[in-house]
Parts: sequence; structure tokens; C-alpha cells
Amino acid sequence: KQLTEKSTVNFEDLFPALSNAGEHYALTLPATVDSGIFAGMGSGGSKVAIFNRNAAKKAEFTGFIQAAWMPNGGLIVAGEGGANRGLFIIDANFKTIKKLVDGFDTAQMPAVSPDGKQVAFVNNGEIWTIGIDGTNPKVAILGSVSSFPTWSPDGKYRAAVVRTVPPGEIITKNLIFIAKFNTTEGF
Repeated sequence: KQLTEKSTVNFEDLFPALSNAGEHYALTLPATVDSGIFAGMGSGGSKVAIFNRNAAKKAEFTGFIQAAWMPNGGLIVAGEGGANRGLFIIDANFKTIKKLVDGFDTAQMPAVSPDGKQVAFVNNGEIWTIGIDGTNPKVAILGSVSSFPTWSPDGKYRAAVVRTVPPGEIITKNLIFIAKFNTTEGF
């Protein structure tokens, strides 16, 4: 089913996320849009909207972006700013939202591990991991401008885009790092 119309929107900015069972999907939308079918991103903030596979809206959470599904059917979302800074958990019934942990005010791009026990995310350009219960935060890539963390289906590997500017150059180079890891170490 087509969910968007012709637009100048960068569709990667929608951060589409499909639930594990394929029953629902989540999009980041302009806060002023009432459905998943729209013509472009506007001003006025964003929201995470959750739809079933027939494009019927199930819930929306204004002031949040970039949803990632958990195995239990809940979501991790990033706060857009203001009072909504950091990472938040939306329950599997799409009724409540609560902050995962304090101290990561610029957290974005969450990626839930396949077993649902950890979240990788970007904070201040660095890749971090944290327990789904908000414990054991660890920096995985320090001192780079990193984005789009992801996990392999078996949870043994992570990948991320790391942007670097080589000495003497003004052009940014995107590097993709893939690394095997265990739960006590970073990349």
C-alpha cells in the first residue's frame, strides 16, 4: 500500500520502522499531519505515528522521532528536544511513554538489539549502548561523528557509519565499521 505522495521530502528522514511481526509500522512525521499519507515535511515539530498494516493510525507521540521496535512490540524513540530530550520507551499497547535514562540529552537513532536487552544509539556524535532497563551505558565509538547504528540478526555484530575528515581535506568521508563484540566491550 502506498503511504506517501509525491514530495520533496527526504524519505530517509521519515525513519520508517516495521514491527518484528510486520503488523505495525512507525514513521516520523511533521506534528501537523493527521495521517501517514502526506506531501512533505513542514515546520512545527515532529511526531512518531504508529499504524497497522492497513495504514490505520493506532497512536502518535508528538515531540518524538526515530522509532525502533523492541521484540515485545514496544518501541524506543528519541526525543525531539525541549522537555523531550533523550531516549524513551513506548509500551507495546502504545498507551504510555517513559524516559529510559537521564543524561543522554542528544540521544538519537536508536537501534534495539535482536534479543531486546540493549539499545545502540547516537549521543553527541558518538555511538553508545545501554541496557533496555537504562543500566550499564557504554560508549562504543568515541570521538567521531557517527550515525545509524545497527545490529546483525544474531546480535554478534554491530555496524555504524562513521564520518571522518582526513588531515588537509575538507571533504567528509563516510566509513562503515562492522565489528564483532560482546556485551562488555564496544567496537
